Amino acid sequence: MNFNLKERILELRKSGKTYNEIISELKCAKSTVSYHCSKLKKIEEINNFGKNITEDDINLIITLKKEGKTNIEIRKITSINEDKILKICKSNDLKLYTHYLLPTENDLLILQKKYEELKNIKKVHESFGGKYSHSFLRKNIKKTKRIKSEIERKEKKML
Repeated sequence: MNFNLKERILELRKSGKTYNEIISELKCAKSTVSYHCSKLKKIEEINNFGKNITEDDINLIITLKKEGKTNIEIRKITSINEDKILKICKSNDLKLYTHYLLPTENDLLILQKKYEELKNIKKVHESFGGKYSHSFLRKNIKKTKRIKSEIERKEKKML
């Protein structure tokens, strides 16, 4: 691909030229102009949302999302807020939310202890890097209490 062509197309489009004017001037296919201008439109839509986001930022978010990172993890890496991350994901046909991990019984006990310490589901969610959803934590904090008491009973029987 000719990178100068891409830059010229975007430059002409930003200056207000129509697709047909760009095609005439650069002697290229309409599909080429349309392709590059659609990427420009996506970037402009995202930038209209707030802080300017570069194409590199968008590509990094896409890569991290495809690696299975959660929105909170991506936010920590990129310093871009979750609303913008969601908008980027949506405009690139990516899953808006990465599936959360399922904890082991031991993890559930650790989650319970953290909840007892913090007394706040949101803080527990953030302290584990967003691995577990708020609703999952709410449901499983109660379940964890039950598992904890079962483990304690088993330990007493062994003694």
